[in-house]
Amino acid sequence: MRQMLSAEFEANLVAWGREYGGGRYEDIGYPSRSTIATLVEFHGFRPDAQTAKLCVKLDSPADEIEAAVLRLQTSGIDGEADAHCLRVAYDSSIATERDRLRRLHAIGRRIENSVMRSIARQRFYERLRRAKEAVRSFCERGRLQAA
Repeated sequence: MRQMLSAEFEANLVAWGREYGGGRYEDIGYPSRSTIATLVEFHGFRPDAQTAKLCVKLDSPADEIEAAVLRLQTSGIDGEADAHCLRVAYDSSIATERDRLRRLHAIGRRIENSVMRSIARQRFYERLRRAKEAVRSFCERGRLQAA
């Protein structure tokens, strides 16, 4: 199977950044209300509930990239830093390079990742390149296994 073209892969990363970046999925986790209270109010699950979204098989290029980034993020302290560099780089709500580095340092402090707390500009781009390579190879392996 052909290797994913660079322009195609970059377009998929931009689409992933629009879909998963910018705060759309940050608040998924512990609900502020109990499940029972929600069930009573809506006589079942809310129509726009995250539960329904999580039960659907997802297979868009953005979903494939998110799966690869999540795998990278759980592969140790360096993988976590690489994954967050990729997330910050493709978050369209962050306008400047300086703001991207600040956000990365803030995330590093919040999750207690000592590597991320001190990433400088050059290291940011090295980690970004490494993250892109890891995500590309993960996506290509997935396509080869599916074929």
